[in-house]
Amino acid sequence: MLSGIVFCKGLKMSERCSMCSCRRTLKPSEYWCRDCKRGLCAECRERHNLSRVNHTTILIEEFNEIAQFVDDSTDFCDKHCRKYLRFCSLHEQLCCKQCLVENHKDCTQVIHINEVLKNIKMSAAFQEINGSIEDVSENIKRIRKDREATMETQIQNTKSIMNQVKETRTKINAHLDEIQNILLRELKEITDKVGRSTLELNNKLDKLKNKLTKCQTCLNKVNNDGTELQTFLTMKRIEKEINHADSTIHCLIEGGQLDKVDFKIEIQSELNKIIQNVDSFRCIINDDIHSDIPLVNRKMMQAQIVIPLAPKRSIDNITLNLQKTIKTCEETIEGCILLPDCKVVLSCFQQGVLTFLRENGETDINLSMKPRPYGMTSIDSNTIAVSADGCSPNVISVVNTDTKLVENKIRIDSEAHGIVFKEGNIIFCAGEKGIRMVNLKTNDISTILECELDDFSSVTTFDDNIYFTNRHAQAITCCDFSGNICWNFHERDILNVPKSLAVDKNGNIFVADMGLSKVLIISPDGKEHKQLLSSDDGLRRPTSLYLNKDTNQLLIADMKDQIMLYRLD
Repeated sequence: MLSGIVFCKGLKMSERCSMCSCRRTLKPSEYWCRDCKRGLCAECRERHNLSRVNHTTILIEEFNEIAQFVDDSTDFCDKHCRKYLRFCSLHEQLCCKQCLVENHKDCTQVIHINEVLKNIKMSAAFQEINGSIEDVSENIKRIRKDREATMETQIQNTKSIMNQVKETRTKINAHLDEIQNILLRELKEITDKVGRSTLELNNKLDKLKNKLTKCQTCLNKVNNDGTELQTFLTMKRIEKEINHADSTIHCLIEGGQLDKVDFKIEIQSELNKIIQNVDSFRCIINDDIHSDIPLVNRKMMQAQIVIPLAPKRSIDNITLNLQKTIKTCEETIEGCILLPDCKVVLSCFQQGVLTFLRENGETDINLSMKPRPYGMTSIDSNTIAVSADGCSPNVISVVNTDTKLVENKIRIDSEAHGIVFKEGNIIFCAGEKGIRMVNLKTNDISTILECELDDFSSVTTFDDNIYFTNRHAQAITCCDFSGNICWNFHERDILNVPKSLAVDKNGNIFVADMGLSKVLIISPDGKEHKQLLSSDDGLRRPTSLYLNKDTNQLLIADMKDQIMLYRLD
């Protein structure tokens, strides 16, 4: 019998009352229990509230609004379909029981999920995120306003350019009209002169013609009616007239009065060059001006979500395990970089070359550099930057490690020793000018900290801090990007000639001491230190360090003859 069943066709599971469904009665849900993840009708909600006093129910409409943005199944692991129980701070992952067994059994930073979720809605991180949404929205508004202003500026610039073009055309046309009028006046003068000469010549010829006509008439008369004597005398007189006319014609020819007047124009070569060579009004200069939009940025708290993290591993537990030693023929190695393909680049200052080593340690190529290379830093997987110490000219070279070619040279107004790449900028030790920074896109240079550094200075960064060495002071200094000093590590018994720095993903600083032939590690706050390697481990005046944070490999280059690759454990 199905008479007791009310059919509600087309309803999703969340839209049906789960308790009624268990009784084979289908009713639409009016409420949703956040804890049970079930829909309830009004009657079942009353029973549910009596039995589950700590559970929270909301109207189904409110649940449907939330469901548009948040999947209610997020309480469960996608892979194992089990409820999340823990949170691994190391991997930033929620974990079910099976996840803990399979992937996180050795993790030391696993905490209960309730500790993560405790007071999460009231946390400063929640307010920070909410504020960040407002900030980004405001930034979008400002960017749009800036773009509108930019478009208006472009329209005005276009109008100005067109006015300049019209003005230039007017000037050119006026000048052409002027020189054309001069030419026409010259042509008229020539034509008038030829006309006057022709008129005078025609008058002379007309007179001769009239005389000859009279002579012809007279000769005909005497021929018809005159005596022989009259005819003889007339012939003699006409003969004189004919000789005179013929003499006159020859005089005209010899005097050049019958020469033809032929003239033409030769257009100046400059005008032809305009037609041939000038193919545009001007070169449009398109300057990309760096945006100066004042963006809103309420700096996030260090922990975006307040999670009680397990304490970071102490430097006492950090050790170095030697993977291999490579003997080289290079001298005065001032910098080293471990490429992603396990190949190595060395900057050899004395020889003035960048040496590229294969994975087996054999030399692949020596790239000659002018000025001579000194410090190096990695920009991306196939690009490095190289400083030139105090050599002239003062440049930082950008080198492609695939093609082994210098792609760019950035001119700077000071010397550069140690360098490090940070978010589109290169920070460098500038000798007497302190710590400086150059933007790779705009080449703009700014000073971070005014201080006096020597030519052995090295620099590295971590988060918002900058670390640099000072051989004369026998110290390691930490400052922020505003130039505020955070701490100084100054232990004369510990440091002698700090030559190179590297930093791991936890902010621990590794120091190569060339004077004492050892490698130290200093805690991020500068309060703790530990010696990792010494001359007993084969170090011979180490000059350069490079740490690959992804593989936890530390490359150490001695001043000459050898480099060593260690793994951090």
